[in-house]
Amino acid sequence: MPFSLTRSRDSGKQHRLCQSVRHGDPVRQVTLLNRGADFSVPRRRWAELPHLIETLDQQQPLFPPDPRLLEPAEEILQQLRQRRSNAVSPDDDPHALVRLDSLCHPPSTSVGAERVALAALEALQFPRLLRSVGLSERHASVATSLVMARMLQPASELAASRWLARRSAALELVGLDTNQPPSVNTLHRCGDRLWQRRAALEAGLTLRQQSLFPSRPRAVAC
Repeated sequence: MPFSLTRSRDSGKQHRLCQSVRHGDPVRQVTLLNRGADFSVPRRRWAELPHLIETLDQQQPLFPPDPRLLEPAEEILQQLRQRRSNAVSPDDDPHALVRLDSLCHPPSTSVGAERVALAALEALQFPRLLRSVGLSERHASVATSLVMARMLQPASELAASRWLARRSAALELVGLDTNQPPSVNTLHRCGDRLWQRRAALEAGLTLRQQSLFPSRPRAVAC
């Protein structure tokens, strides 16, 4: 669905997301979304935004996008998907319970890599180790989700917060409420707690790793 970002000629303040539609020979621009005047993306980067939205709509980008473009792109994509869902409604036809020519679904989240990462942490007894060094049940779950984010999508706490809230099933796997994901400040404080207890955590993980993979004595040549 190719589209472009434009600004109204009359006021110069209304930002619109438009799609080019051909009606016979002439091509018209149809407004998909009206973003109003509150739009933070600089005009020099408007050409990048539609491409990023189309990429996010089809697949996970190979390289992490610029966070300054990622947030508005995800917001616009969510609005477009909501419009598609509303446009295909059984209420339009009282005799149709299911529309076989359409498919609408909420944004999917990844879960495979998260299961592998969590299995590795549980094998190291990491969640139990967190509780043994003084973290509460919730803080241990938040810390586990943060470590999973660093394992699979290494980046800042801000990027980890977005990944956990929008793209991953990690919160659900560790038993946290997906409707109330941890904020950036919560992840910052969680990282501070891990750093303050790093000596005890490193010692506990080392002992567990040695029990899982005991070293064999080397043969000494005579």
